[in-house]
Amino acid sequence: MPQPLDTDTARQLEHSWQYATVIALDCNQRPPVVKVKFDDNDDGKQISDWIPFMSLRAGKAFVWMPPQVGEMGIVISAGGEMEVLKYIGASFCDQFIPDDASEDLMEIRFKNQDYLKHDSKTGVLKIKASLVEVDCDVVAKGISLIKHKHDKTMPGKGKTGKPV
Repeated sequence: MPQPLDTDTARQLEHSWQYATVIALDCNQRPPVVKVKFDDNDDGKQISDWIPFMSLRAGKAFVWMPPQVGEMGIVISAGGEMEVLKYIGASFCDQFIPDDASEDLMEIRFKNQDYLKHDSKTGVLKIKASLVEVDCDVVAKGISLIKHKHDKTMPGKGKTGKPV
């Protein structure tokens, strides 16, 4: 039969995580850091010092997508100690919720409302951006953007036929 936790262990577990909302971000510090307001504090005045935030990947392959002010997440602390906090984002809240919450859709939406969307059910990838730059060839339906040829070409101001 499991034994009840002693008071010290119970306190450490209780304080090992808390919901929090990002109130400031500093990407110039190394490592980048956030300040958060702890959400379960009745007076709303408990604010963290600058604490590092977690990322999906942070090695030679990395995902750079810092949390945003107003984003809700979780703050963890090793052993419930306030000196070793880390922010883990994110948890959807009313302020930030996806338009389409389908389990088949993966979406990355940017502050200016540009996006990358992939529907795993249909295989469709949608990109909304004012400009897409690539430093390699793009091939669509077997036609190379760089190496394609045109039929019915003529010198001067004439129009070419479709790519072949």
